[in-house]
Amino acid sequence: MVTAYGRAMASEAHVVRRVIGFVGTGTMGAPMARHLVAAGHDVRVFDRSSSAMGSVEGATPCESAAAAATGAACVFLSLPRPTDVEAAVTGPAGVLAADRPSIVEELTPMMTLLAADIAGGADTGITPQFRPFD
Repeated sequence: MVTAYGRAMASEAHVVRRVIGFVGTGTMGAPMARHLVAAGHDVRVFDRSSSAMGSVEGATPCESAAAAATGAACVFLSLPRPTDVEAAVTGPAGVLAADRPSIVEELTPMMTLLAADIAGGADTGITPQFRPFD
């Protein structure tokens, strides 16, 4: 199998399919979520805009970030503002209200300090690990 970029991809027999939560399916998040769906993953999406969730064909729309995160191996956040990230993680219907996934990946590079604050908060059970992407 060859990807859209001409790179060889592992045969489908070798692809490990995961349940993945994706919060924020706007301009940046939707294409990323679509690639995960195309790779065969069970992608559960949440966005405040139902039309944004609907733009990720093949994904399961969820009513909250917690619902998207429940049972997921990892959750990706693609949100525009620090307050949105904080609400999506620590709010009453946020990622931490769900069965906690092993990985929560915030895709916006400017959020490192906020992530440290969230991870260092009381009773989150999160150990922050920051690895910058180029």
